[in-house]
Amino acid sequence: MGLETQAAALAAIRRTDQQLAQMRQALDDYQNLLANNDSCVEADRRFHLLIAEATGNVCFTEIMQHLGSAMIPRTRVNAAERGAVDLSKLGQLANLEHEAVLNAIKREDPDAARAAMWLHLTNSRDRFSL
Repeated sequence: MGLETQAAALAAIRRTDQQLAQMRQALDDYQNLLANNDSCVEADRRFHLLIAEATGNVCFTEIMQHLGSAMIPRTRVNAAERGAVDLSKLGQLANLEHEAVLNAIKREDPDAARAAMWLHLTNSRDRFSL
């Protein structure tokens, strides 16, 4: 959580317009996949990786690449254990939080980006803990 919250803060300061557009596309892809009931794990992972890249610090990017999809809590969800829980509703909540992170990065507000990422990661952990 410390890594990604700091990455979001740095991305708010250092991101380029092109990186911002790529983050926007990742979230649009996420929403479209979710709407079609398709897996949005790749778009989710890409959004978080793009934030790491926007820090301008290769160490953030390398760590996030190493973590891969393991950093996305829903990849560890066993559907049989979740029962009838609608994961698409949880995905919608996660994407609202993604939007808050993106908006803070767009506004170049590192404190808001850090706080939005902290909230997203905390909520994601809680949503997908069994």
